[in-house]
Amino acid sequence: MSVCQVNNIRFHIDFASDKRISGWIADINAMQWPLGLQIRLATGVSFEVYPRTITLRDDVCRELNLPLDLATGFDINLLDLTNDRCYQYSLMLGDHELWTYDDFLSELDNEVTLNLDIELTKEFGERQVILIYERNAWLHRQLAHIHRWRKAYFHKGYQSGISYFFSDVTELVAIKSKLLSSKNRGILIIDRSIHEIAFSSSPTLLSSWPLIILDKKIDLKRDFNGLLSGIAAINKMPNETLLRTSQLLKLLTSLSSYGDLFFDQKSDLYCIHSGVPRPWMQSLMKEQIQGSCHDDVIIISEKPLKRISEIEIDSVAVFIRVSATRFLFDLIVAESLELIKGAYSRGLKVKIVTREAP
Repeated sequence: MSVCQVNNIRFHIDFASDKRISGWIADINAMQWPLGLQIRLATGVSFEVYPRTITLRDDVCRELNLPLDLATGFDINLLDLTNDRCYQYSLMLGDHELWTYDDFLSELDNEVTLNLDIELTKEFGERQVILIYERNAWLHRQLAHIHRWRKAYFHKGYQSGISYFFSDVTELVAIKSKLLSSKNRGILIIDRSIHEIAFSSSPTLLSSWPLIILDKKIDLKRDFNGLLSGIAAINKMPNETLLRTSQLLKLLTSLSSYGDLFFDQKSDLYCIHSGVPRPWMQSLMKEQIQGSCHDDVIIISEKPLKRISEIEIDSVAVFIRVSATRFLFDLIVAESLELIKGAYSRGLKVKIVTREAP
């Protein structure tokens, strides 16, 4: 563990993202929690780190010869603190800048990993991300960078309960039975260069789990189900963004930052995307839901429709199944017609329900 020291302040950041920061800090001379600790955003707005975020870390106290009842740990939900995601922020003590998120990530990009025999995270759970790589290839090297930089970064205790399992493609056959027998479908991420090899050995797994295919650059033209497009939109990564180690880390941790979006499996809940639902539309939608509907997008129309081009925006209401929003996240603010076309092109189930003639 590389401990940072500024005067009599010692601290370490265990985990940091645009949603959360965890670690410990101590004033080793005064033997107390440093007063005036703040999170400052790039806009200059500062937020005090309140005592409710402070925790006991007896491992730190023993190492630094501090009283065991001295609170030194912190775990801060930045969304709760600032009401927004924090793409740039600093840890401040008064007017002194102790640490910045940008510098934190730049350490990762600048690090060189020569030893690739690093044990990568292998955890199973209800909310699961499986990442398949080829040994010694670019993705394996990037993941080895991350694990060498912060060994426990992908522990589900830091990742909002999301379990990450990193596996060489040669191990896929050994774990696929466990994955296929699981009641919960997670997200499968695979290196594009080994996609065909993986599909030939585990076609059922790759066909039944939501799949993200990664390359050295983000390629949204080959994002067939919309998952990568949603993650790229969250992180403001345009098409062809080079996936440096820090960019890859942001992409992966977005799955835990937005866990309810990417892992919600409740198929009976719908939200309205556009249109004004009239009473008769609401009754039709109620009938669809009560009829054990499994469609991802439902279009309630006053007039019969034979093709998409016949849709009149003023006479329809568009509903999206909540668990399908992960495939359409980048289109949520789009016009109705664009969202519907996107749903069709990404293989989602689209149903048109027409008002019956009186």
